Amino acid sequence: MNSEAFVDTIRKARQIINHSNQLAFDMNLMDIDGGFLGNVGTDALFKALIAAINCALDKHFLSSCGVQIIAEPAYYYVASAENYLCWRVLFYLNCEKMFNKLSTNRML
Repeated sequence: MNSEAFVDTIRKARQIINHSNQLAFDMNLMDIDGGFLGNVGTDALFKALIAAINCALDKHFLSSCGVQIIAEPAYYYVASAENYLCWRVLFYLNCEKMFNKLSTNRML
């Protein structure tokens, strides 16, 4: 994951919002969508990414600029849970197959 991609996009978003304001469009919300890594061992990378994003936001979007900024790092928060759930489902599916096979063999 490259923090420069986020930093460059935030800079370009500022330019787009400035241009839209000149055309009488009131853009007042910017959503930094997902794409954040959430795998085990990516905490340091995530923290570095957030630091770069916050620095870019401080530079291009002052708190008084009137643009509300939201972020949705959902994948970061649920990736581990998703992994756990998939492993549990696979475990139960495989156990059910083994149980059925063992039960059938015992009936014969």
